[in-house]
Amino acid sequence: YGTTVYGGSIPCRGSSIGCGTIFALTAAGRERVLHRFTGNTDGWHPTTPLTALGNTLYGTTSGAGTIFSITPKGVLNTLRTIECTQSAPCSALTALDGTLYGTTSGGGTHNDGTAYAFTPTP
Repeated sequence: YGTTVYGGSIPCRGSSIGCGTIFALTAAGRERVLHRFTGNTDGWHPTTPLTALGNTLYGTTSGAGTIFSITPKGVLNTLRTIECTQSAPCSALTALDGTLYGTTSGGGTHNDGTAYAFTPTP
């Protein structure tokens, strides 16, 4: 499983390029697009690797700063909006004991970023 920052068939926020995708790739090299970001509430430009927790994948987008979950069948849920900027994306998520941890590039006392923990509900 992986992401592309650009691509997909939906022009992103007034540009001619796509908002990014999430894809699955088989061992035989067959690709299947699971989600094409729209640039709306699902965010845009996923720039970090996906993190597996149970049977669900989690990730972040730099545009709109979302935390999302996606199933291997392609069902995407936007779980939370977090403070990121397009020029410096959020970090990849780290899973530990059922909690996801990450960082942002903005926000916090001096707008230098924050660390956060997020526990998805089953």
